[in-house]
Amino acid sequence: MKDKYGLILGLGIAIAALVGLLFFLKNSGELEVIEYIYLLLVLLIVAGTSIILLKKAKDIKVGLPVGDELTEKTTWKAGYYTYLFSVWIAVSLLWYNILVPERFGVPELSVEQVIGILVLLPGAFFIGLALYLNKKGEV
Repeated sequence: MKDKYGLILGLGIAIAALVGLLFFLKNSGELEVIEYIYLLLVLLIVAGTSIILLKKAKDIKVGLPVGDELTEKTTWKAGYYTYLFSVWIAVSLLWYNILVPERFGVPELSVEQVIGILVLLPGAFFIGLALYLNKKGEV
């Protein structure tokens, strides 16, 4: 029963995120490139989360356990690689802001943009890696 409530809550949050994105797109004016990247990352996170939740719903319906040892191990492995990825993304953004704008004349990333990238990109990476590792089945 606890799994069903968690599943319903997760799907409700995914739907709320999509509704929020629709309101944002309806009320926003001209978007910058970074905002399109944010939208794409949020859509990837919501779609990946929905796929995972629908797989869990199918498992619940059939009567299979929602979480087993293999799922835990693949989630831990995906989390470990995501942590390493996020550290290197942070270092890359630091190097970008120090080296690239001076040499190539492109605009520097603002703090808001850096935080958006540091939150959304590893989130999308984790979802994609978790789906890949669960499909692969080997840890």
